Amino acid sequence: MAKKNTALEALQKFKNSTPNTTPLQEVKPQEEKKKRTEQITRFTVDIESELMDKIKILGVQKKMKIRHIFEEALTKYLESQG
Repeated sequence: MAKKNTALEALQKFKNSTPNTTPLQEVKPQEEKKKRTEQITRFTVDIESELMDKIKILGVQKKMKIRHIFEEALTKYLESQG
């Protein structure tokens, strides 16, 4: 039993002699999500894998979501059709 007490005492001394350097986490309230004013419709489309890969790469390069790339492309296409 003496060994356990000695080990426990050594741990207590170590704990008391070393400063606590663990950073405290800052807690921030979550921002409210902005409500969409436009209605969104979900649809599925099959496209070639190579084309989808190019769209994904473009999204990363421009820091855009794939959805926004499609919306922009479809909007421009429809505008060009009159």
